[in-house]
Amino acid sequence: MWSDRYGYYEIRNDADYTKSLPTAEIVQVLLNTGVFHQKAPLIFENKEPFPWLNISVVYTTDGGFSVGPNSTSEISTLLSIVTSKRFHQDMYLPVLIDIAKQLGWQFILEEDDEGNEGVVIFVP
Repeated sequence: MWSDRYGYYEIRNDADYTKSLPTAEIVQVLLNTGVFHQKAPLIFENKEPFPWLNISVVYTTDGGFSVGPNSTSEISTLLSIVTSKRFHQDMYLPVLIDIAKQLGWQFILEEDDEGNEGVVIFVP
């Protein structure tokens, strides 16, 4: 999805979401960054002064999902990330790439400003 206001990213094993990890392990990786706080069991947001972003930790088999304040899951296959384009996207990349490295998953930009979809930023 492309937007002039938001950047949309995914951290996942592959395009078919074939590998899951325990949600508790993913949650710990996110909390260990020191730049996110847990807003709900599967939803994370930035801590100040880190730029605004939202991360949803979800289980999906086809890329579709719904997550709310009371959602829970024992295993997850995707981190769906939304960033603000008010900030230069390079501000987010080191932290998000590090998360992908720790999980052993890919880091993908859903669509760039030129219309390219599934832009691979990091592959373990």
